[in-house]
Amino acid sequence: MINIKASIGLDIDGVICDIYPSAFKVLKEMYTDTVKAEYFNGRWEKEFGLTEQQVMDCFIEVGKRGLFRNASIYPGAKEVLYKINRRYDIYFISWRNYIPNAREDTLYWLDSNKVPYERLVMTNNKYKIATKEKFCFFLDDDVQQCNRLAKTNIPTFLFMRPWNKNEPVDALVKGIRSWKEVGQILNY
Repeated sequence: MINIKASIGLDIDGVICDIYPSAFKVLKEMYTDTVKAEYFNGRWEKEFGLTEQQVMDCFIEVGKRGLFRNASIYPGAKEVLYKINRRYDIYFISWRNYIPNAREDTLYWLDSNKVPYERLVMTNNKYKIATKEKFCFFLDDDVQQCNRLAKTNIPTFLFMRPWNKNEPVDALVKGIRSWKEVGQILNY
């Protein structure tokens, strides 16, 4: 008997990988005249008046410094991923593809943290992968990605973070606040 698992899609940064503390230090170094705060509460573009390109440049620098390799994993993520991996094929889909060494560093991070997964995809067109692979669940911390994906009828969940709390969310998108909730939804 062949056991075919359903597939789920998960973003990496802001969902499983907590790169933001390290990236924020780089952001402060790069934009010392603009970023005066000691911590952040929202989207960097809005909070500090930066352009999307400036924020992308920060993450390019984070990649050049190899900081993705040493980023923290969010509490509870690995334990839940091991449990849900028994029932689901886990696809990590990240928009890191514009960052130098992103694929190698992400694979290193996933493997060194012993994170289970079926496949890693680097793209900003997450909805195309989600529909092609027929995901039965998708989780991201980016409101725009979630809003777009929800229109495909794939159950879409937004991991609530400080940077997305004031963003307009489509009614089809449901909020999640912890990895425990992820496990409950996926019935591990």
